Amino acid sequence: MIRSAPRGVAALLVVSALRLAPPASAQDVVDGVVATIDGKPITLSDVTFEAEVRALAAALGNPAALGRTLTAPTALDGILVRQALLRQAPPRESAADREIARDRARRLLDASGRGEGGAFLGRWGLTEEALVDWFKDLVRADAEGETRMEAPRKPSQAELHARWEAHPTLRAAPFEDARPVLEAEVLRSRFDVAWNAVVADALARSDIRGTTFGDALAPR
Repeated sequence: MIRSAPRGVAALLVVSALRLAPPASAQDVVDGVVATIDGKPITLSDVTFEAEVRALAAALGNPAALGRTLTAPTALDGILVRQALLRQAPPRESAADREIARDRARRLLDASGRGEGGAFLGRWGLTEEALVDWFKDLVRADAEGETRMEAPRKPSQAELHARWEAHPTLRAAPFEDARPVLEAEVLRSRFDVAWNAVVADALARSDIRGTTFGDALAPR
């Protein structure tokens, strides 16, 4: 847990699937617990940290490159999806994972300039190595999700041609010139569908409970 500090799958995620517990106790409010997944608490600090990471990652233009759970509809959704996937992931500690996590941490800190990245670390009392440790969970969640999903099927010539004819901009270009872009669009869409199916299954296998105020604390 972080210490206290100063797209399509939405219907499958906590905003609609969260099973509300009885009214929050005074202890919940004091601790800032907004939800639990398989008994593991998620605090307001966790959600706030996730939201700040998402804001920094947005400067990259492609937050999914830092971790697919960063593209969940809300910060709380992202945490729940990640924890659900990690619950199914076998323990692993590899130098390769750490290097991927290190690269993602550096890209995040550089996204809006090192000054802002440094201020972010300072607000949370973190070192860059601690941020690398945090990113390791994102790397593991991505890997676990991808091992469980069906490989997207490549589109046929007929599918690509039909898409080209209906495309609002690419149809102005020769089909062969547009083909690589069309194929990438189809594969990306099919990847998203397969990923969402894995996420839905992981969430369905998890016991997710929230306080009555947790839903309002999920920054969008």
